[in-house]
Amino acid sequence: MKNILLFALLSWILAPVLKAQYPYVTQYSKNYFLVNPAAAGLDSSSQLVIWNRNNYSGSQRVAFSSLQMAYATPIQDNKAALALKLSYDASFYFRNVTSVSGAYVYNFPFTENTDVRVAMGIGIHRISDSVYTGTLAGNLVNYLPFYDFGMLFNLEHFVFGMSAFSANSPRSQDPLRSVYVNRVISVMAKYKYQYSDLILLMPSIFIRNDGYRGSISLEAKAEAELWNTFLLGVGYRFTRFGQLRVNPPYGYPVIRLPDYVTIEVGGYFSDLMYFVISYDAPVNTNVYGAPSLIEGTIGLGL
Repeated sequence: MKNILLFALLSWILAPVLKAQYPYVTQYSKNYFLVNPAAAGLDSSSQLVIWNRNNYSGSQRVAFSSLQMAYATPIQDNKAALALKLSYDASFYFRNVTSVSGAYVYNFPFTENTDVRVAMGIGIHRISDSVYTGTLAGNLVNYLPFYDFGMLFNLEHFVFGMSAFSANSPRSQDPLRSVYVNRVISVMAKYKYQYSDLILLMPSIFIRNDGYRGSISLEAKAEAELWNTFLLGVGYRFTRFGQLRVNPPYGYPVIRLPDYVTIEVGGYFSDLMYFVISYDAPVNTNVYGAPSLIEGTIGLGL
């Protein structure tokens, strides 16, 4: 009952304050329930995660700024879980997206060390576009419902998850009122290998198909937890057929998405609090406006 009341209180307090389409989360391995709602409540404890991503350098035309606050809590003696996510995404300087979503997760235990989790979530985007055409200036606002679906196979040493995000994108004769958000499908696999009592190795792979950008990306990452205190990781994100149409009605160029190398460090202050910081450096420096990105997370167990 306490967790349900906290869930409702967070919804009421934070919804008016925070303003993501569906930003790429480099820290998918540590914060998987930001990507897949089926991972909510996976550790059998309530969790609050604050995640932020900003471009570090590069053209202002492709500046990214994303903020997510997510809360998950197990219910019904860990047979199910609830998740709430509040997001703000500023992709370029002319578009802001505010999102609120919730999800219900049900856990199907197969054996003592094997779970299959299924989640279904719904939410709504508020998409605000700044428009400048001749002497006309203003904002176009669209409200866009969406749904999240997730499935997670959690074994003793292996985690495999699939998720799908979809929004009914309106298409009108006026290109200014078209919303370029439709679907994102992703797959993640992670293996946990206890090399010694003090070293846990976690290789993982994350594949994402983004219908909005028309891109397919694959990220391979190697992480290690040392002395149950420190987290180190390195990854490479390979993107193909990726492009961003920057304000296409007014003739801005189509921008290719670069490949990235990721360096990740983190630590645990206690069993209930951790932090992770990632730096993404573009490999294809010839790609127009390719920004470096910094991503940070603070996680709290409740």
